[in-house]
Amino acid sequence: MQMLLHLDRIPRGYNFLAGLFTWILLASFLIIPGTFTSFKDSDAFKNIQDDDNKSNAVAKAILDSAANVGLLWLSGAFCMIGGTGCLILWARWRKNYVWLVNKIFL
Repeated sequence: MQMLLHLDRIPRGYNFLAGLFTWILLASFLIIPGTFTSFKDSDAFKNIQDDDNKSNAVAKAILDSAANVGLLWLSGAFCMIGGTGCLILWARWRKNYVWLVNKIFL
C-alpha cells in the first residue's frame, strides 16, 4: 500500500525520463532492421551483375558497398542511451516496483 501512495510523490520528471528512455530504446530496435537490408536481393539490380557495361559501374559500386553502416551506429547509440537510462531509473526506484512495472517494463 505504501508503494501506491508513494507513486503520487514521484516527481513528473522521472515519469518523463522513463517514457523518453523507453521510446529511445524502442527506436533503436526499429532502426536495426533497416541497417541490414541490401539491394542485392531486389529484381532491379539482379541483371546489373551480369552486364559488363561501363555505364553500370556506379550501380556495381552501390551493390558492393555496405548497406546503411551509419544507421547501425545510430541504432547502437540509441540502444545504449535508452538502456543506460532505463537502468539508472531502475536503480533509482528499485524499492518501488509498482512504478518500475508501470513506467519501465510496460
